[in-house]
Amino acid sequence: MSDARSDNSRSPISHEIAQLVGRCLGELGTAEDWRTLNHLLETDDDVLQYYVAHSGLNATLGALVDWDADRVAGPAQRRFSDWRIAATAALACSLLIGVSLTLLWAFPSDQAEPSHVARRIFSTASDLKITGNPEYETQIMPGQRITFSDGTVGFSLLSGVDLVVDGPAEMEIVSRDYVRLISGRLIANAQEKSESITIETPHCRINDHGGRFGLVSLVGEADNIAVFQGQLNLSRRSKTHVLRTGDAVRIDAEGAISRLPTVLAGLFPNDRDINHTTLADNVIESVTDNVNDESVYAFYHVAPSGFGEDAVAYVDRHHEWNSLGPNGIPPFLRNAEYVMTMNDDRFHEAALRIDLKVRKPAMVYVLYTECMYVPDWLSRDFVDTGYKVGMDEGPYLMDGGFVHQEYSLAVGPNRSVDSNFRVWARKVEAPGVITLGGVDIREYDLPKPEFGAHNGTNMYGIVVTPLKK
Repeated sequence: MSDARSDNSRSPISHEIAQLVGRCLGELGTAEDWRTLNHLLETDDDVLQYYVAHSGLNATLGALVDWDADRVAGPAQRRFSDWRIAATAALACSLLIGVSLTLLWAFPSDQAEPSHVARRIFSTASDLKITGNPEYETQIMPGQRITFSDGTVGFSLLSGVDLVVDGPAEMEIVSRDYVRLISGRLIANAQEKSESITIETPHCRINDHGGRFGLVSLVGEADNIAVFQGQLNLSRRSKTHVLRTGDAVRIDAEGAISRLPTVLAGLFPNDRDINHTTLADNVIESVTDNVNDESVYAFYHVAPSGFGEDAVAYVDRHHEWNSLGPNGIPPFLRNAEYVMTMNDDRFHEAALRIDLKVRKPAMVYVLYTECMYVPDWLSRDFVDTGYKVGMDEGPYLMDGGFVHQEYSLAVGPNRSVDSNFRVWARKVEAPGVITLGGVDIREYDLPKPEFGAHNGTNMYGIVVTPLKK
């Protein structure tokens, strides 16, 4: 905290408002204090900025680990169009990564059970309506209908699950653990020790046991669901499916379920897409493959402007990209758009085909494990740049148990590097589709590298940048 903020001498916030913020953040605020503060947060940019700075939410701007994998980008790299969007994104991000906002609705254990089932935490909607609820009131009572046509609204359920919802939306919070989404787009994220919740749409019912997932249910369209962490039970008609981390599906009006192969920014709410402001420059249009297995629901997650130190590598593993040595991530890869592939794709070996569709001319980079044999398609269509990146491998869940429990993820450059990857490049001079092949899982017997280690086979990564004129 800077001196200017600590004495309030250079802040546009009045002494009274500073005291109000202090009471609320110090858990001394009354219900009236919170009503006043929430109204100010929605209407006064200076108060919102002051609240974000003093609550520590600035630090969360770069911390959305699993959704868009750009937690490595600092606030200066975010390029939001104005402070209000940036501050609101910080609040949304804080919900998604589980920053504890429970003080907004927590009651001492010796008091009666609260009558409300959730609280509205923030809103950028211009026409938010909650039936039977005054504009300043943040408490959501059972069965109240919530509608808005634009913007993003955040809710915290008393069950310990946070929701970030994009408009246009219509929904009903039936109880502390049951939500009816009539239409809209949301991200649900469970805080630590949360209760199980159920979300119902016109097409299906989701029962989540403490994870994070995205849901889109729009009138006349198939539902889209993606699991970013944990697992959930998906019920439609009389059938139930278990979806795990890295799975994504579509469900149509007849209840038919199919794989959703690509998850792009903008499909679900996230901190880089508040009010749909940051998607215009995306290069990647879609990523699909030739895997034809009705039991496979895994998706390719396209992360905009997210590649860098500690960026998440795969949708189905707790692995992260890292720099090697003193020079850091190669400069042409920093903050680039990239694809979180599936590590299990390597088991398809030479049979795998991945179609990468780009909207504009691009440079496509493949990050390929140095210790594995180089397949013909890679040496034929790409050039080895001579640059390298590392991978930090963490434990992950497989077949009901954890693998590599002795591994842990570190934070920062050139730390806990378990594998070396070479960077291969290809120039794509026109929009369209390029096809990438599978891996050759045979391993070279290599000496210990200069930095980190060679830890066996891994699927490659894909990074894409616009082609410079």
